[in-house]
Amino acid sequence: MKRRPSLRQPDVARARLEPLRALQLAELARVLGPRTTIVRVRRLSGGLASWVHALDVRTPSGPRRVVLRRYRARLFDTSERAEREWKILTLLSATGLPTPEPLWFDRGALFGLPAMLLTRLPGRPVVDPPDPISWAAMLAVELARIHALPREQFESIGAGESWQQLPFANVQRDSELFTAAGLDGQAVIAAIERGYDALRQASRSFVHFDYWPGNILWLRHRISGIVDWTNAAMGYAEYDAAYCYLDLCLSRDERVAGAFLERYRNVSGVTVEPLWFWSLVVAKRAAPDPALWLQPYRELGRTDLTSRGMRQRFHSFVRAALRGASG
Repeated sequence: MKRRPSLRQPDVARARLEPLRALQLAELARVLGPRTTIVRVRRLSGGLASWVHALDVRTPSGPRRVVLRRYRARLFDTSERAEREWKILTLLSATGLPTPEPLWFDRGALFGLPAMLLTRLPGRPVVDPPDPISWAAMLAVELARIHALPREQFESIGAGESWQQLPFANVQRDSELFTAAGLDGQAVIAAIERGYDALRQASRSFVHFDYWPGNILWLRHRISGIVDWTNAAMGYAEYDAAYCYLDLCLSRDERVAGAFLERYRNVSGVTVEPLWFWSLVVAKRAAPDPALWLQPYRELGRTDLTSRGMRQRFHSFVRAALRGASG
């Protein structure tokens, strides 16, 4: 039986503590140092794999801003996944990329599930910029920086459970996903199978695996942080770039997505070819209903996006890729 942490009299301001308990926050305050007080707790939007809260902390040396991440039960092997992300963040902290610094890790003694404290990066996601072309180009440059990290530093983390499902783990099921979206699922799978040779020439690198505007923080028109490294893995740079390209096609338009892809190719030297192949591979992430991607965008302020528009753009995206496959 695991020992429960020792919880003494709480040193926590009595404001906005729910849904976390005051005694739990008191223990976190002690983790951060003596005479430390947590003065504000704020739930952050999103988070399928975990609950995320921003904590404002008062210390003898001044205020601090940190993030508490608690992994959700039943969705994943939370213990293994949490420890893996902790290792990834530790490796990233030495790279110079604007990523959260890991401060504390708990396998489940305090909350019953794995949790970690991270530094809170400045800025916020920007999903409706005044200059979307420049915005997309800067997204591309930062992704190229990730893919340029020395492979040997990250080989030990392996492919990860998400990457093992790619390109397709179950042909019949994946065909049905596209069919359920109103597309020709068999044609999609047949095209992907014809394009498998592209994997031989692909650029293997460390990849974020969920690189989209909601995971990028901005401050004064510059990228200030890249967050949510839960699914990061060793994989293909082309996949990572094509995934962001898909997201921009669905949330913006082909002009903005094309600007992203052009800048990424120029900076990274990765051609992301054949584009139709990588487009079909990543399209599985949005099937059968790309409208499920709406909620995170709406939480970030993109209330103009609609289910109908998202589905129409997804159909256009997949059909354009199929035309490329047959051309």
